[in-house]
Amino acid sequence: MSSDNQNLPAPGNGGNGPEAKPGLLGRISGWFDSAVQEGRGGSRAAAPLRTPPPEAPQRPAEPGGRRSRNAAHGKMVIPAEAVVSGSLDSSGDADIAGRVEGDVTLKAHLTLFKPASVTGSVSAGSCQVDGTVEGPVKCSGNLSVGAPGRINADIHAGGDVDIAGCVTGCVSAAGRLRLATGCVVNGDVRAGVLVMEEGAALNGLCSMLRPARDAAAGAPEGKQGD
Repeated sequence: MSSDNQNLPAPGNGGNGPEAKPGLLGRISGWFDSAVQEGRGGSRAAAPLRTPPPEAPQRPAEPGGRRSRNAAHGKMVIPAEAVVSGSLDSSGDADIAGRVEGDVTLKAHLTLFKPASVTGSVSAGSCQVDGTVEGPVKCSGNLSVGAPGRINADIHAGGDVDIAGCVTGCVSAAGRLRLATGCVVNGDVRAGVLVMEEGAALNGLCSMLRPARDAAAGAPEGKQGD
């Protein structure tokens, strides 16, 4: 063969000897394209991302527990660490161990535990007081003041009243008024029936309410019929 044929460049390599392999950048680009195609599942288009619906804005809490509560149904519970400024109104029962700066109005039973305090009037169907009340108390039914209970205002009950704690104010009970041993009542009392145990202290006047049959007959108060 002639020397001219030996010096011809190899086809397709531009005269640079054997065919050159792709460079490093070319190989990386090829790997990237392959990975993208595999991630998309071949020729399928990627599904659009679903965005969660926006959350409704939360109502900011009222500072210091300053609010008025109206519980139409069920039992209302005020824990010991709670402080409520405003009136409490409920048609159901209520258990109060915290502090209430306002009136309490219930149609059912109210329980004031030992740490409870109410600065305002109290009205309920019936009531158990083992805490402190700085306001008049009115019950359509029975009222009980436990040994740790304190009421610094007048009391009126349409039923019986049992007092084992301390009351500074007048007490009126349409039924029986029982002054238990160790109780202190600083005020006048009126009752249909008075039971005063040994060791009870009454610093005030006592008058008896007319029984129903005497009231109907027009008998004066303080005198019971035959």
